[in-house]
Amino acid sequence: MMNLSMFLDVQPKAQSQSEIFKTYKLTDFPVNKKRICCLQWNKSGSKLAIGSYDTTIKMFSLDGYGLTKTQEYKGHSDQVESLAWHPTNESVFVTTSMDKTIRIWDAKAGKQVRSDKTKEENLSLTFNPDGNILGVSNIQEELCFYDFRMWKIIKQIKFKNEVNDFTWDKSANGQALLVADSSGAISVFNGQTLSSQPLATLNYHYTPCNSLAVDPNNNYFVSGGSDSLICLWDMQEFITFNTISNNDFKVLALNISYDGQYIASISEDDFNKKFYVEVYEGLTKNKSNEEAIDIDSQYSSSSNGFGGLNTKQTLYSYSSSSSKICLQWHPKRNILAFAGEEKNEGLVHLLHPTV
Repeated sequence: MMNLSMFLDVQPKAQSQSEIFKTYKLTDFPVNKKRICCLQWNKSGSKLAIGSYDTTIKMFSLDGYGLTKTQEYKGHSDQVESLAWHPTNESVFVTTSMDKTIRIWDAKAGKQVRSDKTKEENLSLTFNPDGNILGVSNIQEELCFYDFRMWKIIKQIKFKNEVNDFTWDKSANGQALLVADSSGAISVFNGQTLSSQPLATLNYHYTPCNSLAVDPNNNYFVSGGSDSLICLWDMQEFITFNTISNNDFKVLALNISYDGQYIASISEDDFNKKFYVEVYEGLTKNKSNEEAIDIDSQYSSSSNGFGGLNTKQTLYSYSSSSSKICLQWHPKRNILAFAGEEKNEGLVHLLHPTV
């Protein structure tokens, strides 16, 4: 079992964190006539891109705690399922849709620069940390990987179960690729070679694992499932060291703040038809994320973490009868953007300090 004393000397007191969020304010921005499907900040946090059910992508600039629309992009013929900013080029972002296309956009020029047809309907996409590989999931339980510089498929991995989420770790070249599926398992692949066989299978959730999020400092990651559990995993040892279970609602989405201090979640109460956005304590640790590791030799073929169940204090909670689908922390400030649908409109909420 890992030694958690390294965290304790830098962890702010829960009470002080709770007091901080009592001073936060929620500001709403109606941005669309139909529900929002995805959103993401660019690397600097100066722009927020929003994909929606009406097939468009809208670009907003952040001024203080306000959002100003700067551009609208059209091209998709179906709802925009997922979008991802290039991690090093702030002008480039990529979108995918149920229209079986992947589109590359230049935000600086304000136009589409490439559109490619795919065989299947696509669900989500994300870059590896250096931006050289783009991963795309589709409805056929596949992950397709593109060399983004040459724009060609370099690898396809077929899964037995539905791929609900996937992400690389935050090491310089993305040494580990994490894949969550409908069985509840999390598979760990070599993120550089993209070998078809996982290096480890992490079994903790007993219902579908719906979401993954990696601490930007690469110290830990979190997983959330339909079993209402949010599990915190050590990134080096790949064992759970804490589990959050504050309700009986299935976890839909997760994200970790830029400093690792806060975990945000979206969960759904099926019985009462409500959605919850909540913020919990995360972790901070003074450790470089550039440390080289031999990923192939580090992990065994399977792993079962048995961290203690700890009902962490909820620092902030918001509930709504309207759907909430996506959320992301600002990459440099503790500002949380989340969105979905509110009274038949696409609404972005910004949770931010009052001063």
